[in-house]
Amino acid sequence: MTGAQLGLDFEAPRLVRVTPARLGTWDDCPRRYRLTYLDRPAPVRSGARAASTLGAVVHLALRSLFTLPPERRTPEAAAMRTQLCVHLAITSSASRDNLETTSIT
Repeated sequence: MTGAQLGLDFEAPRLVRVTPARLGTWDDCPRRYRLTYLDRPAPVRSGARAASTLGAVVHLALRSLFTLPPERRTPEAAAMRTQLCVHLAITSSASRDNLETTSIT
């Protein structure tokens, strides 16, 4: 059964996120609320930044190191895993999201 068959052939209004700060802005000045929250264009998404990529590489290296049994957690293993994570970041042009979902075993 489709929405039209159920009498739901209308478009639902867009929901607005309500927070105390937004309510305070509305209470203070409805025009400022509209200009700040409704008419503001969405920010432009850009590619990965160096700092976030570096942070993702560090987290990935630490996570892969600490999945090893304690007796295998050596400085050499840490160095090898760090180099592998850096290599992954460089060769795949991986974004932070891709690095966070990568698994090294």
